[in-house]
Amino acid sequence: MVIIIMFIKETDLFIETFDFIKKNFIKVFFISIFFSFIVVLSDCFIIPIMQRIYFSVISKNNSMYSLIHTFNFMTFFQQKTFLQFSFLKNIIYVVSITFIIESIIMIAQFKIFEKEKNFYNLYRIFSSFFPNLFILIFFINLVVQIGTVLLMFPAIIFSIFFSLSPIILIVEKQSILLSMQKSFLICLTKCKDLFIPIIFWFFAKFVLLIISSIIKFFPESIFLFLYNSMSNFLLCILTTYLFKFYSLFNSVKKF
Repeated sequence: MVIIIMFIKETDLFIETFDFIKKNFIKVFFISIFFSFIVVLSDCFIIPIMQRIYFSVISKNNSMYSLIHTFNFMTFFQQKTFLQFSFLKNIIYVVSITFIIESIIMIAQFKIFEKEKNFYNLYRIFSSFFPNLFILIFFINLVVQIGTVLLMFPAIIFSIFFSLSPIILIVEKQSILLSMQKSFLICLTKCKDLFIPIIFWFFAKFVLLIISSIIKFFPESIFLFLYNSMSNFLLCILTTYLFKFYSLFNSVKKF
């Protein structure tokens, strides 16, 4: 009976996800473009410095090397500056996706944007989860990036197994390690139900990246803004699906 109920309800997960996005489209759209603007604004200051260092080394060697090879030709000061700005760029990116994921979960779970009108209360609710959520997402993002550099498959597997951990951390108010452990155990039994949406998310981001390398008629800053906005919107959809899935999993388990 539980299996039948789970199957019937899982067929509605995609419908419920897009229904949620449709009902909260203005909020989701604003979240997507706002944090895209923040990232692009920061890139306008960070990327030119990194590019100047990179191309200054290339011009001296008269050849286009890989980033790792080019890094070896940098002076100690250039290496230090390049790593500092690379780290800062990644931190800004992780902060933005942490805010996005937390916002979507909060809207879905607590509906705080409807119930809470006081800015201080909103800030208090967000800040109570943000530090642990940031550390969790920073770790997951770091491992996924390393896995992507080595092979795409390990990155996808890791993303699937720990995809529910941000939701568990907020909904269940669990610690970072317990959230990851619970996400791993759930995904061991329900891996196939999370495989398709996460593969679609990776594929959609890859398609966006290919399009961004082909289309050149927009100024770079505008195109980065559009690319990040669409990427953020995809993240909102994925987060919504994962939240709906976890809610369904809990309801069936109780049943």
